[in-house]
Amino acid sequence: MLALPLMDELTLRWFARDLNSRGVLVTNALSDSVTDALTGARVPRLKALFDRSVQDERLFAIALCSTSHQLLQQSTNY
Repeated sequence: MLALPLMDELTLRWFARDLNSRGVLVTNALSDSVTDALTGARVPRLKALFDRSVQDERLFAIALCSTSHQLLQQSTNY
């Protein structure tokens, strides 16, 4: 009973760190393709890239937002 709050805290911290590292991995892997699409004014092509990327069972959805917090493109499940 005494160890339960500690284990709960450790598990929560582990999951948060795991989600953060997955996000960094996906961001780094897709950054060149996203940059090319944005500089070439081909933002709609990102939907196909995002949909292919979320076929992995550990990733549910991806979206791209502008610096003004406007949604530019998203995967189908977003």
